[in-house]
Amino acid sequence: MLAVIVLNWNGGDDTRRCLESLATSTLPHRAYLVDNGSTDGSLETLTADVILRNGRNLGFAGGCNTGAWQAIKDGATQLFFLNNDATLAPGTLEKLHAALVNENVVAVSPRILVPLREAGGVGSDEGVRRGRQVWFECGALSLQEFVIARHVEGPGPTDFCSGCALLIRAADFERVGGFDEALFAYYEDIDLCLKLASKGTCQVIPDALAWHKGSASTGGRESPRSLFYTFRNSRTVALRHGSPEQKQQYERAWLRQGLWLASFVGGRSKNSGAAALLGMLCARIRPSGEMPHFPLWLLWPLALLNQKLPRRDRMAL
Repeated sequence: MLAVIVLNWNGGDDTRRCLESLATSTLPHRAYLVDNGSTDGSLETLTADVILRNGRNLGFAGGCNTGAWQAIKDGATQLFFLNNDATLAPGTLEKLHAALVNENVVAVSPRILVPLREAGGVGSDEGVRRGRQVWFECGALSLQEFVIARHVEGPGPTDFCSGCALLIRAADFERVGGFDEALFAYYEDIDLCLKLASKGTCQVIPDALAWHKGSASTGGRESPRSLFYTFRNSRTVALRHGSPEQKQQYERAWLRQGLWLASFVGGRSKNSGAAALLGMLCARIRPSGEMPHFPLWLLWPLALLNQKLPRRDRMAL
């Protein structure tokens, strides 16, 4: 049995579109809808083969684990994780399923399209209104870079498959213990795939397509929540899987580039810059679930300080 796991958290309209696109698949599957403690009444408007209620927000990792463990208990042999703000092109699930027949492949994902952000400025309304699309590919991983997930175009092996639309075998998911719930959100898919790497390769299937709004549940790519999880979890995953040399190089790049980016974002949104810095601080200890309740205004001076320095003194690569 193939189980499709969709996570809902106060996202009824997105989730409905996601499930509708899933219904076009001719491949037999069972849809598991996991609700992470929604408070907007959206769950009452949605239907699926199996509906699971967590009662509170367990993050992407915890919510997906809830659906996965129940599906495995029900006899699922393959698990397809699909973001609720993503939709599938017809035939996508069939193509992914066919690719996973290869025993040397441990995970597959489609080519994922996201709205173009560059038109009219990063994250601008103009760019979104134009409706243009760009490829968002899952590609070669470089732990020497600040953002450890480097995305490249084209088919073939990749270091990880995006959790936005990820198909794996249930046995492999069990073997590595599922998603790391301490990460809560972001980088849990990279962590999972790197744990699977010893048993085979991950693959991007270019003729399988999905569309992804991106960061819908966290308020956008430059929201405080998004930046907190990005800064905290990127370091955790890099240091967990990198070689000694990569870890040393990543530590230097992460700190210097992180401070620069936090101050850059902080110039537009002090809370976002402060959340990025908070993520960096929390990365120094073991990640523990959701973003902590913290008065971000206490970090505003640090988030803005770096912009005031002469260019030669800024903490940037």
